[in-house]
Amino acid sequence: MQTHLKGFGLENFRVFKDYTWFDFAPITILTGPNSSGKSSLNKALLLLKDNFEKGNLPSETLEFDNKLHGLNSAANVRCSNSDSQIITFVFPHYIYIKDSEDIVTNKIKNDTSKFITPRFKRYIPKLLYYYLRFEIDDNKAYSINHIELRDTNNNCLLKVDGTETYFDVELFNDITEGGILTLGINFPLFYSKSISDPKGVRLDKWLHENNIEIDESIELRNRIYKQLGISYSKSIWGEKLNIKIEYNFQDLYSPRIYENLENLNILSHNLTEQKRVYTEENNSSFKFTLKSLYQGNKERMKFQGFINKCSKLLGIDGDFKVEYDIDKQTYFPNINGKSFLDYGFGYTQIASLIFRISELALKKHVPDIDFFSHEPTILILEEPESNLHPKFQSILADILVDAADTFQIQFIIETHSEYLIRKLQYLTAIKTVKPEDSVIYYFHEPGKVPVGEKQVKKIEILEDGSLSDEFGPGFFDEAANWELELLRLKNNKARNN
Repeated sequence: MQTHLKGFGLENFRVFKDYTWFDFAPITILTGPNSSGKSSLNKALLLLKDNFEKGNLPSETLEFDNKLHGLNSAANVRCSNSDSQIITFVFPHYIYIKDSEDIVTNKIKNDTSKFITPRFKRYIPKLLYYYLRFEIDDNKAYSINHIELRDTNNNCLLKVDGTETYFDVELFNDITEGGILTLGINFPLFYSKSISDPKGVRLDKWLHENNIEIDESIELRNRIYKQLGISYSKSIWGEKLNIKIEYNFQDLYSPRIYENLENLNILSHNLTEQKRVYTEENNSSFKFTLKSLYQGNKERMKFQGFINKCSKLLGIDGDFKVEYDIDKQTYFPNINGKSFLDYGFGYTQIASLIFRISELALKKHVPDIDFFSHEPTILILEEPESNLHPKFQSILADILVDAADTFQIQFIIETHSEYLIRKLQYLTAIKTVKPEDSVIYYFHEPGKVPVGEKQVKKIEILEDGSLSDEFGPGFFDEAANWELELLRLKNNKARNN
């Protein structure tokens, strides 16, 4: 299994007054009472995805006109209990440093054997944090930093606020283990200076003001950004069109982070439609899913095994299929020719999940070599257990684990289902799932956080299937409490008789 987006942090966003960080896993469970903040985390990710696609990140004003996150306006995002007007989003940003030692790839068979030993450089990941900050003013969210990188100790490495630039050379050399910047070229240890330039501060200008020659500054600039995994938003187009572009810090961005946002998807139970057929005129997301799968079937896409496996798990005597009527131009999802509506809404709900996963697998499939690529694919699921029988809720865990393992799809799941969580514990205990492949976050209701605990509690599933911590009251213990109450009433009735 693979974790594409390894974490996310936010501060002063809806219920999250204080800075809260989430470590993600291939399967991340968000659970807790209603209105505790589970959806706020997903809404923040969807808000950033939408604004990335609109070209507003990292340096423009956020827009809120997208029904997927439903935030509507900037007034809906700032925490009501906070005096600050600044909202903050934080992403993990990994850079990769070459190890100083070569790695030998084959072993000596015996003392007298002669062979060639191929070697390669190992790259060691170093974790940084990429900050996006916005100020709420007049019901708008204005970007206040174009780029900001900090280390794990919260030391600032690179920051650009408007026309003010800060870059810590000493910290950069420490993180990258030297070899790029030296005091021998008269580079300042710390640089923080405001320059009156409405277009922002160009790094070339910055280096020039510090007496670094132009040729050397261009090479140095490129080496810095390459090492930090930072790119220019206009560089590709400029090279293609052979246009000379004067780059500035407002053009900088992290391609790794925005690649994850670009490949972030959502399946909400509120968006699942109940129809027997879907026409070409229908503009729903489910119609586009059906269309993709029908075309995939024509191209002999090999995800049918996954769909058949799901059918067997659900006890269905038949296969999930998508058929297309050329004359009527309609898509017909069915089980052996029978509409899902004839089976009940629960089947429509779970079929939409199976089809959505298959659609994402189709996009990752490389037909020439029959291989599923490892490109980032993240699917947010909002209450996938809705309208499902308890047995089907537990089977959801099997379906998600299979998809995460086979197609390298990462899941962020908002759920109230005890059955799904318990089945995930069982799959961990029997070694189908590794402990590091899943993580649970329990959200306490704001204003009712137990003394000594945080608003959001991280709970891990251990190797034996047990949990590293307890859930809040009213989750796993609710059914047991009512069983005890019924027993008490029964005993009282017996005594009174």
